[in-house]
Amino acid sequence: MRKLAAFLWQSRGIVNLISRGLSIMNRFNFTPCKLEKILGRYIDLLLKYNAVPTFPITANIVDRYPETIQRLQKRGAVFEVHGYVHIDYTRLNLKQQEEHFKKAIEIFQKHKIAFSGFRAPYTRWNDDTMEALKRNGFMWDSSYTLLLDIIDKKGFKKKQWDAYQKAIRLYTPGKVAKQVVTPRIMKNGIVEIPMTLPDDEIVVDRLGIRKQQIVKKILWTIFKKTYERGEFFGLQVHPERITLYRPAIERILKKVEVFNLPVWKATLKDIAEWWIEKEKFETDIKETQGVYTIKFKCSARATVLAKNIEIEGNGKEWYGKYKLVSSTSELKVHSGKKPIIGVNPDCSNTFTRFLKEEGYIVEMSKTANNYSIYFDGIKEFEEIEILKQIEKEDVPLIRFWRWPWAARSTFSITGDIDALTIIDFWGRIVETHFSN
Repeated sequence: MRKLAAFLWQSRGIVNLISRGLSIMNRFNFTPCKLEKILGRYIDLLLKYNAVPTFPITANIVDRYPETIQRLQKRGAVFEVHGYVHIDYTRLNLKQQEEHFKKAIEIFQKHKIAFSGFRAPYTRWNDDTMEALKRNGFMWDSSYTLLLDIIDKKGFKKKQWDAYQKAIRLYTPGKVAKQVVTPRIMKNGIVEIPMTLPDDEIVVDRLGIRKQQIVKKILWTIFKKTYERGEFFGLQVHPERITLYRPAIERILKKVEVFNLPVWKATLKDIAEWWIEKEKFETDIKETQGVYTIKFKCSARATVLAKNIEIEGNGKEWYGKYKLVSSTSELKVHSGKKPIIGVNPDCSNTFTRFLKEEGYIVEMSKTANNYSIYFDGIKEFEEIEILKQIEKEDVPLIRFWRWPWAARSTFSITGDIDALTIIDFWGRIVETHFSN
């Protein structure tokens, strides 16, 4: 019986190995031609809807197939650094990570592939990673993940659901139920742009979903949620799975063309540059006999919103109770209180920083009665709850919105590239082992 059991177990392992091998054969070929054709068609599709894909790619793949990457860059793709090789960077110390990034930069520059940011393989990073990125001049990172809990357990077998739960534990994502899905500027100045889960690894590899209709439903559910909340949807699809995901992505791109409020279709670089630009926005507010004159110091593409405020010409209806302030130069507001948020200095710096990154006009003061909304004593907080508290107040309020050009939300399409051929895929094991 033991011999039979051992044989059956070995047979099961062989079957799984063969199954995985066949799956990889479907995804890759022995030359990069198959993936290049798929990527080319994908780029053309996105450009048709004025969208540009961001492809984080390992430097060793750039060095192996420079002509292929250069051709795709000329067709419109944006490439970014996905490490020197596909390795878990939390296994390396600061010096080793710096050496990896230096090698990656040299390869990108040698082959004239432009880059500005980074996504960690396996989305695994630590404080040393962020320090190494800063020292090497990177503008942004997109390794932090946020999970939208939209998958219904009822539709899957125990094995699939266990695999899904394991993936979530590996990603260790933040929870969208408590956090706002937007970029953040970290202490070292790096812009952190979240990646939205579930990604294609979870959907295809863990849950075993192969039907385009189910993928369409999942992506549309995520998109609707981020649009309604005015947030960021950072889609991640490995290029070899683009055929499965293409109808779902095209559905989103078609539908947003006719939305009342625009969706900003941006690369990760675009988003990082905007977030740095937005951080510098300021206002100058002066009061004369109950009239506040507000001068906006911002770029022409800034979105300025006003709630419960009479605007000359009535303003343009935007979303909810907010109206769009057409002129970003000056606004006069008749109000008994400053139409901004006052914050007691005893609140935490994290709290104040969050309000400012959300675009609220914040003033530090111990005088609560001077402001439409006032906070004191806030140390720890849940972001979503704070936003609900602010937005339920029926008071005059002005703010800068998260996105440019009056866009309600932002949509970015990315696809990590760590292999273009079968040889690359299996070679990752060797490269990872010898790159420490």
